[in-house]
Amino acid sequence: MATSQYDLTNLVSVKAWVNSVQSTSDDAVLQWLITATSRQIIRELGRTPFVSHNVETRDGNGNERIMFKKYPVSVVNAVNIRGAYPGFIPSLVPLAPNVIPPSDGLSAGYMFDDQFLTLVWYAFPIGKANIVLDYVSGLYDEVFEQTNINGSAYTVSYAATFLRNQGVSYMDGSPLQLVDANPGVGQYTVQPGWIQSPVTVNGGIYTFSAGDLGQDVVIHYRYGSIAEDLQQIANEAVGLLYSNKKHIGQIQNSIGGQRTVFLNQSLPPETICKINLIKTRVPVI
Repeated sequence: MATSQYDLTNLVSVKAWVNSVQSTSDDAVLQWLITATSRQIIRELGRTPFVSHNVETRDGNGNERIMFKKYPVSVVNAVNIRGAYPGFIPSLVPLAPNVIPPSDGLSAGYMFDDQFLTLVWYAFPIGKANIVLDYVSGLYDEVFEQTNINGSAYTVSYAATFLRNQGVSYMDGSPLQLVDANPGVGQYTVQPGWIQSPVTVNGGIYTFSAGDLGQDVVIHYRYGSIAEDLQQIANEAVGLLYSNKKHIGQIQNSIGGQRTVFLNQSLPPETICKINLIKTRVPVI
């Protein structure tokens, strides 16, 4: 059976866990279990852990903070308000309708972290379906990748799930400046690409100035990545289902006076415990 974009683990990892590395007789069964179990875990989590582009419509709450439905969030593309000005302090110049710019924490606009979007100096006006959030969510990791500028565009190692540029510096730590086009010495451009879940298309491409030819630089960026603990959750669940296929529906067995009791759960307790630690919950704020 072919792999799925929803797989949280892979055949090599599962076979190592169930101690079936040499045999290939059950590969099709294991791959089917990987896909089926991964989907079950994703439903239990309440959100997809993969990189995804989301556009959601929300009700304005009159507060300055709103929680994303899918998280962790790595990129916010746009925050729009329909049909009304955001609430603002009277002494400040109001923002234009439907336009909320990013903020550095000192200027009016929005800021965000993994789970929350927060307005600076403003509040979301109370209303029905009047807030539109455009953002990218999914589990991610960060990397500092070293390369030598050779005069051609450089594509980072994790371009397939590239999410967000975090900066570029020379080896001595001096930062390069991000520009929109035609970089000069000490400058660079980056092509973020676009999300076609769960991959990024034409993203993670950096271009530098010919004047920096031969320089070593360090590129800091975020990319989509399935965490090791989530992959292990899938390995454990697949391993349990694979072993249970020999005694489907059996609760206990007695042979020669010895009684064996089988686990009567769809997932082992330690796996359920791990899922509960990372599943979607509505916080009290």
